[in-house]
Amino acid sequence: MTWATRLVGTLTAALLSAAVGVVAVPGAAQAAACTNGSGYTVVVDSQQLGSGSTTTCVGGSGRERAAALFDRAGVGMQYASNDPGFVCRVNGAPASAGCVETSSASAYWSLWWSAGDGTWTYASSGVASQRVPEGGWVAWSWQGQKTRNAPDVTPSTPRAAAPQPTKKPAARPTSGTGSTGGTKGSGRADPESSPSARAKATPSPSTAAQKKAAKKAEAKARTRASASTGPSASGPATSSEDAARASSESDGGPGGLAWVAIVVLLLLGASGGVVAWRRRTSADL
Repeated sequence: MTWATRLVGTLTAALLSAAVGVVAVPGAAQAAACTNGSGYTVVVDSQQLGSGSTTTCVGGSGRERAAALFDRAGVGMQYASNDPGFVCRVNGAPASAGCVETSSASAYWSLWWSAGDGTWTYASSGVASQRVPEGGWVAWSWQGQKTRNAPDVTPSTPRAAAPQPTKKPAARPTSGTGSTGGTKGSGRADPESSPSARAKATPSPSTAAQKKAAKKAEAKARTRASASTGPSASGPATSSEDAARASSESDGGPGGLAWVAIVVLLLLGASGGVVAWRRRTSADL
């Protein structure tokens, strides 16, 4: 086998391995922290093991269990055979772990979670029962000493900016008179152009005639009162004849004294005629 054949074989094996690796990685995972408060950020910090740290964003909603999030991010976890709830290896580290009994207090993987507010909280439950809020973080952090070491990554999730309220444009004044009879640029009705105002400003013919007749009657009454109660402004007091004339005019005809005189004259004439007739009769006899 020549060196060219070996080179081709090596390249083919490398390409096949890369293809297998691409297929094995779940498509939902992204090598970055989540943003806009959605999804979950999964962190693995090897601390003293020296393998560095990884940060992956996975989708989902609600309060999901930590174990499901690690599986979705492609994080390998191995449990102790005598304690199925205890994770002894993460992504195959540490290789020296026996994974039969639980690890010692100075060499174990610790579980952490965060709401994405910049602070880590040490999990009080196991990975199978610990829940993480939507938009939160979950992490494995290796403890190579008795003091707890939180992950070195700051669990801060950028939130989506709240939508700003849109300002409504100011209403422009309409030109001319509106449907309510308002003047130009005004929302109020013109008092002079309303139907009730026009009705008050233009009196009806019957009302005008009544007012005119009332004024004439009032003037006539004033004339009568001034003639019967006292002297006029232009001359001395009136005589009895003037008073009788005024009384006659106010009653629509001759005065009362004139009627008495006429009646007396008629009676006197009638009595004189009767006396003359009797005398004539006596002379004939």
